[in-house]
Amino acid sequence: MKLFKKWRSDDGSIDFIQIVTGLVIIGIASIATIDGFHQGYGWLDYQNRHTKAVSVARSYMEYLQGRIHTDFQPARFEDAQLMQGNRNAPLEVLLDGRDPDDPNDNVFCSVHHGPFLPVDRPETGEGVDYWRIRVWVDWNEPNSNSPVLHHQVFFEGMMLPEGL
Repeated sequence: MKLFKKWRSDDGSIDFIQIVTGLVIIGIASIATIDGFHQGYGWLDYQNRHTKAVSVARSYMEYLQGRIHTDFQPARFEDAQLMQGNRNAPLEVLLDGRDPDDPNDNVFCSVHHGPFLPVDRPETGEGVDYWRIRVWVDWNEPNSNSPVLHHQVFFEGMMLPEGL
């Protein structure tokens, strides 16, 4: 009888219920930590794409400003087309090359600009004072099957005509 009393005592030992409870707590904490890392990585990945889109928009804006400043003649056919914008035929730029082994999962963005808007301020009396330029960068996030572009970066800038 004394032997069975010793087995049922709780002198510093752990039983099966305590082991299972501890493992369940550790498992839940591990799953929550992994899920937090996964969501954090997703947001970081999105922010990297957004930062790259801002860089692409800024670069394209600088390109257009350079075209206006160096070799822009509105009477020339190519420059007249440039003045009308490329909303109907945007440029396709690689925004995020995700997996090098799978070329189908790359994220591309559409880069387009609106028509150049000549701004003539009446107090100067010199004709076109500056050109207003608008640039858009649109892209879809990966694993999004929607045909509508969900994310957009918009830049608006101005450029003085050549010679001013």
